[in-house]
Amino acid sequence: SLVLKMYYTRDAYTVTFAGNGGTLKSGTATQTVRYGNAAAIPTFTRNGYTFSGWDSTAGCDAVASDLTVTAQWQTVTYSVTYDPNGGTLGGVDPATYTVENDVLLTPPVRSLYAFSGWYDQNGAKVENLSGHTGNLTLTARWTPCFTVSDAGEITAILPEVRASATEIVIPDDLDGVAITSIGDGVFADCVLLTAVTIPEGIVSIGEGAFQNCAALTDVYWNAIACTVAGSDSDPAFAECPLLGRVVFGNGVTMVPDFCFLGCSGLSSVTLSTGIGTIGEWAFAGCEALTGIELPDGLTAIGARAFLSTGLTSVSISVGVQTVGDGAFENCASLASVSVGANVTAIGENAFRGCALSAATFLDESGWYVTTVRGANAGTDLSVSAPAQNAARLTTEYASWFWYKS
Repeated sequence: SLVLKMYYTRDAYTVTFAGNGGTLKSGTATQTVRYGNAAAIPTFTRNGYTFSGWDSTAGCDAVASDLTVTAQWQTVTYSVTYDPNGGTLGGVDPATYTVENDVLLTPPVRSLYAFSGWYDQNGAKVENLSGHTGNLTLTARWTPCFTVSDAGEITAILPEVRASATEIVIPDDLDGVAITSIGDGVFADCVLLTAVTIPEGIVSIGEGAFQNCAALTDVYWNAIACTVAGSDSDPAFAECPLLGRVVFGNGVTMVPDFCFLGCSGLSSVTLSTGIGTIGEWAFAGCEALTGIELPDGLTAIGARAFLSTGLTSVSISVGVQTVGDGAFENCASLASVSVGANVTAIGENAFRGCALSAATFLDESGWYVTTVRGANAGTDLSVSAPAQNAARLTTEYASWFWYKS
C-alpha cells in the first residue's frame, strides 16, 4: 500500500506601484508576490501635489497575475504676493498658482532703476512660477540707473539707459544720497532722450553732460542755484540740434554761464520771476530764439549772454542794473531795445552788430560813455532820441562803456 503526496510551488507575480511623478516614501515599489497573497501598498509623496488614490487596487488583496498600480495626484494651489519695492507692477500676474502653471512673471517698472528680478522669501530668483511650490512672497530688486558718489555727483549711467531712455527725471536723491551735481558727459549720446528734468538741488553740471542728445527737445530746469553748466569750450548741451524749449521752474535764481551756449534750435525760453542773473554766454548762439521775456526780478545780464541770437526786440526789465559786455552783440535781427529805468551800466559792444533802429532809455538822465572802465569822468550823452541812441550803441560808441553817474 502506498500513500503519495503531491507538492506544488505557487506561482509568483510582479506587482508594480508606479509613483506617477511621486517619490517613494515608505514600502517597496516593485514586489514579487505569491499567488493568493496580498501586496503591501507603499507610500509616495510628490512636491506640489496631494495624493488622491490609486487608479485601481483590484487584485492587490489576493494577487493572481502581474499588476501595475499607478498613483493619482491633485495639484495644490498656492498664493503669490508681489512687492514692487518702490516700483509699480507692470502687469496682471496671478494671485494663486500651482506647480504646473507656466507663468513668466512680468517685470515691474520704476523710474531711474533697472529691474534686477523677482526674489522669493528665501532669496532665490523667480522668473517663472512653473516648478515652484509653497506660498510665495516675491520682492522686486532694483539696480539704480545712475551711479552716485558719496558727495552726490552722478558719475555714470547704465548702458541700457543711454541706449533706450526717452525721458529722464533726475531725482532729488538716490538711495538716501542727495544729488547735487552731474559729472562730465554723464548723459552724453542718449540718442532717444527727448526731455530731461533737472532737480532743485543740482548746483553744477559738468562739461558735455548732455552732449549729442540728438533727439532732446525739452529741458525743465528746477535747479535753484546752479552756478556751473559746462564751459565755453564744452557746453553742457552741446550738439543738441532739436532742443527747442527750456522752462525754468519757480525758485530758480540764476541761469549759469554757458548754460545753453550754441543751442541753435532753441526757440522758447521761459524764465521764472525769481531769476536775478543771466550768466555769461548763457544763450549765445541760440539763433532760433527770436523773443524772450525778461523777468522783473532780473538784476544782471552777463557778458555775451545773448550773443548772436535771433532776437528781434528786447525790453530790459525794470530790475536790471547791469548789461554785460557784448550781451546782445551780433544779434543781426535786433531792431529795437528798451532800456529799463534802473540800468546803470551797459558794457562794451553790448549791441555791436545789431540792426537797431530805435533804443529807448526809460531814464534819460545822467548817462556817460567812456573808453576807460571805472573812470570817474566821461562824455555825457543825451539819450532822448531813440534813433540816435541806436546808432551810438551799434557803431559810434559801441565799443565804449556806458554808465549812469
